[in-house]
Amino acid sequence: MEFRITYYRLLFIFILAVISIALILRIDPPNLIKFSIRKFNYTLLKSNDQYTTTVVIAYFPLNKSKHNKAQYQSWLENLLGFCQSPVIIYTSIEYQPILQQLRRNNSLRTHFIVEYNSPLEMPPIKKLVPIFEQQYLTDPEHAYHSIELYAVWCAKPFILNRSAELNPFQTKYFLYIDAGAFRSPNYRFQSWPYEPSIHSIPANNRLLLGMISPLPPQFCPLSYTIDKGP
Repeated sequence: MEFRITYYRLLFIFILAVISIALILRIDPPNLIKFSIRKFNYTLLKSNDQYTTTVVIAYFPLNKSKHNKAQYQSWLENLLGFCQSPVIIYTSIEYQPILQQLRRNNSLRTHFIVEYNSPLEMPPIKKLVPIFEQQYLTDPEHAYHSIELYAVWCAKPFILNRSAELNPFQTKYFLYIDAGAFRSPNYRFQSWPYEPSIHSIPANNRLLLGMISPLPPQFCPLSYTIDKGP
């Protein structure tokens, strides 16, 4: 009698499990992958998803910096560990395995460029080193700035242009983001950058500029047109 009760109990549990699986599959099979993304944060999106923007980032550990490597690694994880958009990463051969791990061991779309172990090795930067050396002498923040840091700042146009030439993910747009941009774990975006916003920025040949401080009125008249010149 006891064996029969146990048998029916197990059979009942098995039937419930089968019904549950059938209901989940019936609801929306394509959304199973999206469900796993919400649950685990870093599971790949469906393979046929198309992206129009490649995120570009450069990180070279500097000998002198305001922030240590552990801090940068924490900030980088906020972006690299969750961003589903394709990413091109410029870094040193030494640091590639660390960033690759942050990208969930390349389970997220990633292309590494390790041609340069330092930003000072980039072609357009080499000839600027003497200028950087002079700048460093007059830099009021030279206590935690370095020539390598100047190189990273000045290399951004080259990095973006090189990324567009390679275009490993065949996207239309390229967005450069600083390695320390996402400093709070409260901002771990999967769908970033937001595609509709990206499409609206260059619409009608517009140019978006970030304003650090208000410009004098004479530099931004509402009546300005292109025919008036720069």
